[in-house]
Amino acid sequence: TLVIASEEQTTNPMLLADLFKQTGADAFNATPSRMLQYMELPAFAEGIAHCKVIMCGGEKYADGLLDKLRAAAPEARIFNTYGPTEITVSSNAKELTHTNLVSIGRPLLNVTEYIVDKDGNELPQGVVGELYIGGLGVASGYNDLPEMTAERFVDYKGIRIYKSGDYARWTKEGDVVILGRTDNQIKLRGLRIELGEVEAALAAVGGMKNGVVEIGKIKGAEHLCAYFTAD
Repeated sequence: TLVIASEEQTTNPMLLADLFKQTGADAFNATPSRMLQYMELPAFAEGIAHCKVIMCGGEKYADGLLDKLRAAAPEARIFNTYGPTEITVSSNAKELTHTNLVSIGRPLLNVTEYIVDKDGNELPQGVVGELYIGGLGVASGYNDLPEMTAERFVDYKGIRIYKSGDYARWTKEGDVVILGRTDNQIKLRGLRIELGEVEAALAAVGGMKNGVVEIGKIKGAEHLCAYFTAD
């Protein structure tokens, strides 16, 4: 049985915890930052105590989250998932239940991946490069954005791939570890954000001069933080 949470329940951990208790739901999926934030509420941690599967994805796996999930739901299988929208939508998954190395695992069925240098040469195990993703889920491109489509979707070794813009490396087990972005794009609570665009918008506001936008922690949760000088 699939339990559908209301919009109010998904944004209120107290109500979400009640939903777990009322329905006996035993699987849950959320972005790592939201999961970590909700885990600060004891009622929510109790609500997922009987989960069999807990999945996170959409952004970097939050520091300390794995230990919190293991403590709250000792019988759960814990998974990390990865996949840009452009490849519709998950390309990798890794069970973290019995490991301390957080990776995104191996490519899923019908997904082919390469890690390459700036010239497109494949890199060996352990060497950091950009992750290319190919397979049946790769999109046709961006709507009405031919230049961006040509830049990000290319033919590589005879297959159509999406250039993810993510730095990555192979482990000796054949898993992929994501190590950050090749550009200024970040992900916060599953949403893509171009920090340069935010900085430009703030600089256009009267009274603002020079500044920078970055991810900072406020009471343990990640937020966009702007630092600007007055005009």
